Amino acid sequence: MKLWDQSGSFMTVWGVYTYWPSYDFAGATNYPIMRSYRGASQRLRDEASFGRVLPATLRIDDTDWSHRAETSGWRRYVPCLNELGEQWHSWMLTAPKTGTYSIRVKGSGTGRLLVEVDGEPVIELGSLEEGTVPPASVKLSKGAHALRVIPVGDELGLDEIQVSAE
Repeated sequence: MKLWDQSGSFMTVWGVYTYWPSYDFAGATNYPIMRSYRGASQRLRDEASFGRVLPATLRIDDTDWSHRAETSGWRRYVPCLNELGEQWHSWMLTAPKTGTYSIRVKGSGTGRLLVEVDGEPVIELGSLEEGTVPPASVKLSKGAHALRVIPVGDELGLDEIQVSAE
């Protein structure tokens, strides 16, 4: 459970075939699996520790996860890739405290670029021409967050993303 918390996960899902024998409903809380659930549910969560502690500079060659669709036919069955493009890059971040953070994208070229934080779009650009990309502000609570970049177009050169406290 500590590893689950430290990964930044926020929703614990319990799943087994049976929690206690169906004939002993009155004694259900005495079975080991129910005692462990009760114990895990009655403690404070550990703080998230996985990911880059902010402030951070993120680069494409240092992502936590990347995806690039192959030219196979399965791609047409994945609507998010059909609409936005064929690749994305993401990083796990850890905010040391709740506050407003600045996200600055540096690069060059033309093409669509979408930056999401925790699944919500915070930046959408049609170009990365020098000096034309204003920083975006986003409120982050203390703990783990995911940042994902979706570049569309081969003429788009993303150098880095800087995330810092305002």
